[in-house]
Amino acid sequence: MVTNNSVHEEINQHLGIRLPRTLSYLETWGFGLTGHVGWIGTAPMIHAILGPKAILVWFFGTIISFLLNLQVQSLGRYWPDVAGGTPNYTTRLLKNFPGLGRYVALGYFFSWAAAPALYAIILTELIKVSFQPLGISCPETLLKVVFTTIPFIVAFSGSRALALLHLFFVLPAILLLLLFCTQGVVWLASSPDNFKFSPTNIDSLSFEEWAKWFFLASYSIYACETTSSFVADSRHPYKTLRFLSVAAWLIPPVFLGGSWVLMHSPQNPKIDDAFSNLVAASEPFWGEYAPFLVTLLISISCLLSSATAVSNSPRILYQLALDKQLSPIFALVSRQGVLGPGILVTFIISLLCLNLGNVPQLVTVAGTCYLMSIMGLHLGLWLCRDKPQVLWPWWSLGFFFVEAVVLIVGGLAWSRRDFLVGLLLPIVLIIADVGLRRLRFAPLQPEWWIQRYDIRSTRNSSDFVVLQVIVLVSLICITTTSSWVIRDLLDKLSNNPKNSLLAILLVTLSFMGVAIACWTTLPQIVAIDEARKQARNLFITTLDTVPDTVLVLDENGTIFQTNAAAEELFQTNVQQLLGQNLNQLLISYRGKPQHWSIRSEQTLKINQGLRIVESTISQPFNSPLQEYIVIVRDITKRKLIEEELVHYRYHLEQMVIERTIELIKVNKQLEKDIIKRQQVQEQLQHNSLHDGLTGLPNQRLFIERVQQAIERTKQQKNYFFAVLFLDIDRFKVVNDSLGHLQGNQLLIAISRRLKSVLRVGDIIARFGGDEFTILIEEIEDISTAVQVAERIKKVLASPFKLNEHRVFTNASIGIALSKTDYEQAAQILCDADVAMYCAKSLGKARYEVFDRKNARGRIFAVEVRNCSAKCAAQAKRI
Repeated sequence: MVTNNSVHEEINQHLGIRLPRTLSYLETWGFGLTGHVGWIGTAPMIHAILGPKAILVWFFGTIISFLLNLQVQSLGRYWPDVAGGTPNYTTRLLKNFPGLGRYVALGYFFSWAAAPALYAIILTELIKVSFQPLGISCPETLLKVVFTTIPFIVAFSGSRALALLHLFFVLPAILLLLLFCTQGVVWLASSPDNFKFSPTNIDSLSFEEWAKWFFLASYSIYACETTSSFVADSRHPYKTLRFLSVAAWLIPPVFLGGSWVLMHSPQNPKIDDAFSNLVAASEPFWGEYAPFLVTLLISISCLLSSATAVSNSPRILYQLALDKQLSPIFALVSRQGVLGPGILVTFIISLLCLNLGNVPQLVTVAGTCYLMSIMGLHLGLWLCRDKPQVLWPWWSLGFFFVEAVVLIVGGLAWSRRDFLVGLLLPIVLIIADVGLRRLRFAPLQPEWWIQRYDIRSTRNSSDFVVLQVIVLVSLICITTTSSWVIRDLLDKLSNNPKNSLLAILLVTLSFMGVAIACWTTLPQIVAIDEARKQARNLFITTLDTVPDTVLVLDENGTIFQTNAAAEELFQTNVQQLLGQNLNQLLISYRGKPQHWSIRSEQTLKINQGLRIVESTISQPFNSPLQEYIVIVRDITKRKLIEEELVHYRYHLEQMVIERTIELIKVNKQLEKDIIKRQQVQEQLQHNSLHDGLTGLPNQRLFIERVQQAIERTKQQKNYFFAVLFLDIDRFKVVNDSLGHLQGNQLLIAISRRLKSVLRVGDIIARFGGDEFTILIEEIEDISTAVQVAERIKKVLASPFKLNEHRVFTNASIGIALSKTDYEQAAQILCDADVAMYCAKSLGKARYEVFDRKNARGRIFAVEVRNCSAKCAAQAKRI
C-alpha cells in the first residue's frame, strides 16, 4: 500500500540526489572553449561596421575576460560542489540580497537559453546563402527548429552524451580557429604593405559607439568561463577548474589575434554577415578553400554553442532549486545526470526566442541579461571583498561601473524596446516560477518526472536495443539518400571547392551521427559503467564497514582508492590520501609493491605522535593493471597491552621466584619441624618402651618381645628361648647407705655390664627397681641360658666404683625355659621370677632354673602363688 508519506519520502529521495560525477576533466574542458569559438558569431559584424577601430572593443573585453576567468576559478575552488558556475557563485556572493542574486542568475540563464535559437538562426542563414546559387528555396522555419532541437534530444541521453558530442567537435573547431588566427598573423607579418600594428582614426570612435559594440561583444568574450558550470559533474573538480587558466591564456590569441586579422581585411559595411567577412579575411592565406573552411568553422561553432547552452542552462536552474530559490522540480535529476525539467524549460524558451526572427533583436535581449548578470558578479565580488576567494574587489567595482554605463548606453543604442525586455525577462521568469509552484499540471509535478525516470531505468533493454538498431539503420539510409541528392545538386555547379554546402552537410550529418551514436551506444556504455560503479560502490560500502584501513594501490604503490577508516588512521581526508604513494606514509616500504613483504609491522608518524601498524599486502589482482590491496591495522593498543603483559609476566615471574624461594625456605623449615617432630615422636615412643635411667627396654617392650617369642614357639617346633630374671643383691643396702643418686649410678653401671655379656639378638630390660630381665632366643637347650648366667655372675663379681666408693654386689638369677604350654608372657616371667626367688633364698649370687618337680615344700608354693599374683598384676597393668 502506497501512502502519502511514502510518496513524499520517494520525492525527497530523488530531490536529494546530487549530480553524479560522471564527467572526466577532459570532457569538462571542452565546454570551456565555447566562448572562444563563439567569437566568430559577433566579431565579423563588429569589424564590418567599425573597421580597424573594432580592436579597441576587443582589447578592453580581453582584459576583463582574462581576469574574470581567474576569479571564477578561485570561486570554484571555494565552492567545488556548486553546479551552474558563475551565476550560482553570484547568488552566494549576494547572499545578503537574495532577490538580486536570483534576478541576475536568471538573467544569466536566459542569455544561455537563447543561444540555441540564436545559433540555429545563424546556421540557417548560412544554409540559405549556400542554397541561393542552386536556386533552391530554403525551409527556414524547419531548419531553425531542427537545429534548435538536436542538442536537446542528445541532452535527454545524459550529461555524458552531450560532453562526448561536445568534445568530438570542439577540438577541430578550436584548432581551426587557432589556425585562422596564427596563419592570418603570420601572413600579415610577412606582408609589409598590409601590416598595421595599431588601428588608425581612433579619435573618430565615440564612447557611445564603443559602448554599443562592446555591449554586443561582451556576449561572447565573457563566455569563456563556462567550464565552471560543470565542476559538480566532474570526477576531478580541481582539474576541471585548472582549465580556466588555460582558457584565460587562450583569450588574447583568439580575440586579439583574430581581431587583428579582421582589422586588416577589406571591409564592406553593407555586408554584415559573419560568413562573408570571415571569407574576405581568410582568402589571402586560405585561398579558394576559404568558403569551405569558414563554413565548417561557423557550422561547428554554432552547434557547439548550442550544445553548451543546453548543458549549462539546466544546471543553473538545478542549483537554484537546491538553494531553494526556484521550484524544487528543477532539482530532480536522473541517475544518468539528466536534468529533465530544466532541459524542457530551456527548450521551450529557445523555441520562443525563434519568434524574434533576427539576430540583432535576440542578441540585444540576451546580451542585456548576460551583461547584467556579469555586473551582479562584479558587485558581489566587491561586497565580499574581505573573503579569501575574492581576488580583485576594487577592480571588480570599477568593472561594475563601466559595465553599468555600457549596459545603459549600449542597450539603448541598439533598441529601447529590446533593452527593456531584457531587463524585465528575469522578473518574468521569477513570476513564472511562482505560477509553476501553484499549477497542478502533471508534468509540472515531481511525481511525474520520478515515474518517467523509474520507467526509463527499468524498461526492457532488449526492446531498446531493437529501437537503437532501427534508428541507426534509418540514419544510414537518410545519409545515403542525402548524399545522392547533394551530389546531384553539386553536379549542376562547376567542380568548385569553394562550395560551402558540402561543409554544412558534413558538419550537420556528423553532428547528427555522433548524436545518434551517443543516444544509441552510449546508454549501453553507461549501463556497463553504472554496473561497474555499482560494483565499485558496493566494494567501497563494504570497505567502509571494515574497521581496518583498506587501500587499493596501483603497480607503483600509488593510492587510488581507500575506505573511511583511512581518515582516522592517517589523520587526513581521503582526497589528500588519493594520489600519494604508500611508501611516503609507511617509510619501511621501499620500491614497488611487488618487492614489499606480505606482512610487516611499521611505525606511522602522524600529528598526534607515533602509531604502530600492521600492514598486509595482497598478491596483485586485475593482472593487466597490477593492482594491490593493502590492509593496515592500528596495533598500537595491542602492542601497549603486549608490553604491559610482558612487564606483568616479568613481575609475576619475579614474584613466583620470590615465593618459590620463600616456599623452599618454608619447606626446609617444615622438613626440619617434621624431622624434629618425628624425632620427638620416636623419642616418645622410645621413652614409652625404654627405661629412662638406663636406656634399656622397659617392662612393656620386654613383655611384647616375650609374647612374640611364645607365638613363634607355636609355629616352629624347634624354636626355643629362655627368660632370665635378675634381682640385684644388697641393692637396698647400697641405696640406703649411699643415697638414691649413687644407687642410680650403680644401676646404670650394672646395665652396661649386663649388655656386654649378651649375644647379638638377645634383649635385656629393666623390669623395675633393681630387677632386670633377659630374653635369649634361638637356643637348643637350657645350657645356653646357663652359660649366660655364668657370664653374668662373673662380670658382676668385679667391684663397682661409685665416685670414691667401691661397691661389691651380684645378682640372683632365675631361668625359665620356653614350653609349649605357655600362652602369655606373664606365665614364663612368673616362672623365671620364682626361680630367681629360689636362687636368692639359697644364698644369693647364684642362678636357678625353674623346675616344678623340684619345688620345695609349702614356701616354694607360696612363692609361686605370690609370684603368680605379682606377674598377673603386672601383666594386667601393662
